[in-house]
Amino acid sequence: GCRAPGPWTGVNSHGAPFPIFYTVRDCSDGVIRVGYSIYFAHDVSYKNGWENVIVS
Repeated sequence: GCRAPGPWTGVNSHGAPFPIFYTVRDCSDGVIRVGYSIYFAHDVSYKNGWENVIVS
């Protein structure tokens, strides 16, 4: 299952850490794009996997 997020100490409580990877590209069209990949470990309701987004 999921890791316990730790004690609630208010709205700025830290949760369980998970890896975030990023890549920065200066594209030929003059736009800088950042790709983020977030890995989610196996949980009860789904298999482990990745979520990705590219921001320009």
